[in-house]
Amino acid sequence: MSAISKTKVALQLWSLNKYEPENFPAVLKKVAELGYDGVEFAGFHNMPAAALKKMVADLGLGIAGSHTGIQLLREKFDETVEYNLAIGNQRIVVPGVGDDVRSSMAGWQKFADEMKGYSAKLKAKGLVLGYHNHDFEFVELEGKIPFYHLFSALPAEVLMQVDMGWSFRAGHDARDIFKKYPGRSQTVHVKAFSQTVDTACLGEDDVPWAEVLPVAVTTGKAEWFIVEHERHAGDPVANVKTCLDFLRKLQK
Repeated sequence: MSAISKTKVALQLWSLNKYEPENFPAVLKKVAELGYDGVEFAGFHNMPAAALKKMVADLGLGIAGSHTGIQLLREKFDETVEYNLAIGNQRIVVPGVGDDVRSSMAGWQKFADEMKGYSAKLKAKGLVLGYHNHDFEFVELEGKIPFYHLFSALPAEVLMQVDMGWSFRAGHDARDIFKKYPGRSQTVHVKAFSQTVDTACLGEDDVPWAEVLPVAVTTGKAEWFIVEHERHAGDPVANVKTCLDFLRKLQK
């Protein structure tokens, strides 16, 4: 049996942002129809928590997490916690940072300290805090690589949600990241990266996924593969189905 055969597959809903927020319920239904095991949210489009929890349950979808901007934690911490608990989500993942953090290593250190504080507060509520990378975290700054500085400064309880497409785009092999920080990536983003075709889907790109994904599971301890496909050619729904079909073949 493959090391990845039982790993659940979710869709980061930003992949279908073309259809949101007006058709949010229809998007959730479509994700279930495509055969995804769950979703990762990127906003809730003003849907009441009870209604969203029921809809997701009725569709048989699990919740892999929610991308939540740091400003929401700063400005609406209690409301954010209450909503995520109400829908049954356990993971709150910060999906990036602004220039106030990115411009200096002092900014990154301040952000790390802030994340420690929020992680402790969320842990007390039964929630997990995480951070999701792009490529800029791997650009050397003041002689350091911010990504490695951040996760070396953060406690292991902070989820390291490696976006593998972005890491490969930045020239950093995701397998090496998992080996450097083992057991910290319960959810990972499976995003295509091609040097020649920006709109390539999984299986059409340059990443050796059959070799990478088992390391995400055995070393990173990934419980969820989260498909995120942002650069569409043609129908976004067809593209995320292509990505899922590719992963399902690898899981056999």
